[in-house]
Amino acid sequence: MSYHVGVDGLTAVMIFLTGLASFGGVLISWKIQDRTREFMAFFLLLVAGVYGVFISVDLFLLFFFYELAIFPMYFLIAGWGWKDLREYAAMKLTLYILIGSFFSLLGILALYFIAGQHNGYYSFNFQDIYMAAQGGAFDQLDYLGIDGLTASRFWFPFVFIGFAVLGGLFPFHNWSPDGHVAAPTAVSMIHAGVLMKLGAFAALRVGVQLMPDGARIHLPWIIFLALVNVVYGAFIAFRQRDFKYVIGFSSVSHMGLVLVGLSSMNITGLTGAGLQMFSHGVMTALFFSCVGMVYDQAHTRDLPSL
Repeated sequence: MSYHVGVDGLTAVMIFLTGLASFGGVLISWKIQDRTREFMAFFLLLVAGVYGVFISVDLFLLFFFYELAIFPMYFLIAGWGWKDLREYAAMKLTLYILIGSFFSLLGILALYFIAGQHNGYYSFNFQDIYMAAQGGAFDQLDYLGIDGLTASRFWFPFVFIGFAVLGGLFPFHNWSPDGHVAAPTAVSMIHAGVLMKLGAFAALRVGVQLMPDGARIHLPWIIFLALVNVVYGAFIAFRQRDFKYVIGFSSVSHMGLVLVGLSSMNITGLTGAGLQMFSHGVMTALFFSCVGMVYDQAHTRDLPSL
């Protein structure tokens, strides 16, 4: 492991988005009076993990900060969330994302060892693994003794799906709406505004950029699942009565558009995915802040009752 960090165009946008959402989250938390110090400690730990993922150019460091961002979510939801749903939602969120993280870790370790054998030295540094990928380290045919299979094609689904679980990819999206509903307003703002973007960002950084051959092979089913996200999330959102569920399922739909853009494998689609991540992050964080203020006044989120 080495401490390598850096900022590029997409990263700068996501850092700015994180700053906006976290600042708004702190402001909206002013009414929390139960164990305020513990709440703010977990909240700021979550924000620190998010920042760490966006600036990491070392795969081990990226995964470390990724898990650091997930860890406080359980305690924030279970400790300060909506009492009727918080324990169930916190456990569901944690299990889904940890299972996805396990598969992502397998893929990252595979990249580490394959690139190390190719380069003659082992490193988690993104640039070292990228150079190995450019040199064809992941494109050797007959991988694992299977004709026509490359390491890129085999390991890409592990990395992409593992991270895309956090991005709300269908059918692994069920944790997200319940997490939105159960979470305190500030946590919902970070959850929808930034945290779901971590999954798409990591899938792009580790999956698409390091294993483009694997990405091209798996494009059809990725695009299909992402389009299901768009349509399914929108229709389910129309049927909801709880204001938070409406925003939660609409977030699933919007993240489908992000994944479609990532799957395009061209500059236009990737630029569109970045813009969608930023615009959805700002919009959804504001939506949840409005829901929190409405609930404080009306004491209900049931749309027909408002």
